[in-house]
Amino acid sequence: HLDNSNLELSNKLIYENAFEIFEEKPKTVFLGGDHSISYSLTRAFFDYCQNSGKEPCLIIFDAHVDCDNPNKEPTHEEWLRKLIEDKFPSENILLVGTRKIWKNELNFLKENNVKIIPMDKFVGDLQDIGDTITEFSKDKELYVSIDIDVVDPAFAPGTGYQEPGGLSTREFLY
Repeated sequence: HLDNSNLELSNKLIYENAFEIFEEKPKTVFLGGDHSISYSLTRAFFDYCQNSGKEPCLIIFDAHVDCDNPNKEPTHEEWLRKLIEDKFPSENILLVGTRKIWKNELNFLKENNVKIIPMDKFVGDLQDIGDTITEFSKDKELYVSIDIDVVDPAFAPGTGYQEPGGLSTREFLY
């Protein structure tokens, strides 16, 4: 029942429905989109955690950091920035597999102490990286966001923003 001609109303409806789902379902999967709905979903997750006394944790697998300068409504290019500006605890955000970061985004992430595991760190021990991700989320309420462009376009070519040098399917599944 979304109205794509009214982004503000659509985001409100996504938020309200997601918040209700978080309260009713212990494990939930949302599929689809290009992170254009991620702000509404993660904001609902954040508010759910605050209302239930849980510590939120956000792990994002993405080639891009999505922290561009803000628009009127959060889009797939700056949804994470808006979430951080809305006081999601930035120390509980981990970006994994990033390889395309603009200077203004990098400055924003550094200022807010967001942790990043860039693609160049994957040349080492994959098990060590897996352990780091697991330890990061320990004892927190977890939301995992996956953008298909974290996978190398040789394995997942059907994305709008192809970035060479991503994870192999084997690395991603691990």
